[in-house]
Amino acid sequence: NRFFLTSFGALYISEVQKEDALSTYRCITKHKYSGETRQSNGARLSVMDPTESTPSVLDSFQSGEVQVGRNVELPCIASGYPNPTIRWLKDGRPLPADSRWTRRLTGLTVSELRLDDSGNYICEVTNSFGSKEVTGHLNVIGESQVTRPCTSSWVSSPQVTRPCTSSWVSSPQVTRPCTSSWVSSPQVTRPCTSSWVSSPQVTRPCTSSWVSSPQVTRPCTSSWVSSPQVTHPCTSSWVSSPQVTPPCTSSW
Repeated sequence: NRFFLTSFGALYISEVQKEDALSTYRCITKHKYSGETRQSNGARLSVMDPTESTPSVLDSFQSGEVQVGRNVELPCIASGYPNPTIRWLKDGRPLPADSRWTRRLTGLTVSELRLDDSGNYICEVTNSFGSKEVTGHLNVIGESQVTRPCTSSWVSSPQVTRPCTSSWVSSPQVTRPCTSSWVSSPQVTRPCTSSWVSSPQVTRPCTSSWVSSPQVTRPCTSSWVSSPQVTHPCTSSWVSSPQVTPPCTSSW
């Protein structure tokens, strides 16, 4: 089969023949959800005698991020006369023999992606009049490293709501950037201007340090309530413990 679709939907014809000029070509699109189809106007192909030319790349890729275990095609479609040969390299070296890599006229297909498939891939096209190459980067990520963009608050448990203004990564070591305040319990609000890490040993850096332990130190610059009846004004530090001592101005 000499007819292929490129990654952006164009029709690619390899080894063009005189009879290819006898056909009328149309593009038909179908809506993914509604099923509605549309058809372009007809087009004809003019086939001329070949002229010698240096190779060029008609379709290529720059970068991509794919989950481990999936398949991906790295497009590289070349033109030129004589017909150029195509060679693939990974991180500057020829691809080793691997049945998961399939070289096609339209590009390189990699099956069952692994983490070590990440790298810079080079498509090199050459004929007797010159050569051309394009480079793209493939990043293979694990299932637990999916990046989820966030522009509003999100909830990590029934009790904890943390606002977020940039992306965060869900992984065994979860890093969640924070530029606003967050609540760790019904009673305690802790301001934060840098990132914090949620892990079995939880470290949360803020504008100043705080320690979550039976002796908890918390900063306070206004009044606080230690019981429904008692309000303690404060301009310096106070300690929350079985015996609560209110004064504070330092870290918590």
